[in-house]
Amino acid sequence: MKVYLPLRRNASELVLIMMVAAILSLLSARLFLELTNYPQLGRGDWHVAHTLWGGVLMVGGMMIGLVTHGERFKKVAAGTFGVGLGWFVDEMGKYLSSDGDYFFQPAIVLMYIFFVLIFLFYRYLDKTMIINPKTLLYQAISELEEIAEKDLGEKEQQALIEKLDRIIKKVDPAVGVFVVGLKKLIKQVKVVENKQEKWSQRWWGEVKRFSYHKVFRQKFILYLLLSLAFIYIIGGIYDTVIFGRFLTNKEWWYGSYGQHNLASVTETTIFFLKMFFDLVTSVLFVWGIFWVVKKKKNRGIMFFRYGLLVNIFLSSVFKFYLEQFSGVFSLMASVVVLIGLERLKKERII
Repeated sequence: MKVYLPLRRNASELVLIMMVAAILSLLSARLFLELTNYPQLGRGDWHVAHTLWGGVLMVGGMMIGLVTHGERFKKVAAGTFGVGLGWFVDEMGKYLSSDGDYFFQPAIVLMYIFFVLIFLFYRYLDKTMIINPKTLLYQAISELEEIAEKDLGEKEQQALIEKLDRIIKKVDPAVGVFVVGLKKLIKQVKVVENKQEKWSQRWWGEVKRFSYHKVFRQKFILYLLLSLAFIYIIGGIYDTVIFGRFLTNKEWWYGSYGQHNLASVTETTIFFLKMFFDLVTSVLFVWGIFWVVKKKKNRGIMFFRYGLLVNIFLSSVFKFYLEQFSGVFSLMASVVVLIGLERLKKERII
């Protein structure tokens, strides 16, 4: 029998660490190469590309995960693997183009889609998934790490006992005998009284508490959303005017927007798809503002959410193709606002 229960947060946190490390390493590699005018490591026919170092780090991260135990080492493994993954993915253009072009434009779109898929997987893990009693038991056994480290706190002991109580109700009698015995042993373990969090845990906890209680609860996300909405609405109006001028006077276009080669069918199609989805985002944001003004915030938030999803999963794909990495900051703002909206809606603050 399968049941819906919260997934252990460590799983989603490891995916998040890997994803953030990969994105930061990719962007830092691009920035470094741009600032140093793309230096070459090697002489003559030799060129040691950073994709090789990325592969080495990915193998290193995997080895750390295979031969070590404990949550701390898992985080180190996820971060190491993520840095290597970012350097590996950064050279995707070389893998896909016939001439090994690092700046091959379609590769940017595929990088974006790749990280979006990882983000969706992270969000899936961060919510709920179907898990069976066997999976719960594996999770409980992995949490015995605190006992091995002689670092089991009273709250951790109680949480582990409650999890075992849920498992006992689901498993067959043969396994239940083992779980009951494990529960008795855990009750006998001497807990660490007044367990103190590590300074890093305390610092991160304070950051999260401040960002949630002092920022989210003061409607900062809503104000940021409204600012973002006005920017996209103005951009949508501007794109509409530009499109109208293009239809009536194509010669004017080449004088003002010559960086986009509309003689190319591919680039023309991508440019107007970006413009179309930007316009859809703007219209959804207009509806969102309309309903917020009408004092129907939940309906307004729904339209804002749809607009952000269109922007993140459709418009930004084509924007990255045309503008390479210049759209990173606007994309980050959209993602932050979307996560903030989901958090606020979950807590019924707005």
